[in-house]
Amino acid sequence: MSKATLLDSRIKQYAYRETAQIYRDIGASPDGLSTDPVEIICWREVYFYLEKCTDACEHVADVVEQIVMKNS
Repeated sequence: MSKATLLDSRIKQYAYRETAQIYRDIGASPDGLSTDPVEIICWREVYFYLEKCTDACEHVADVVEQIVMKNS
């Protein structure tokens, strides 16, 4: 496995691991899902931006991999 691929893989693993932990932390409620529409909309927004953040981390990993491959 090349250094670029290894680095790309580690960045993605870290991003997904951290995202999963955040989902567990904020999604843990004693009664399960909320029925309050405002709260549901708020959580939907949180998840939407969390997903965008994860996608951005994946993009960074891809760019780092390309740079390493270009310079090796």
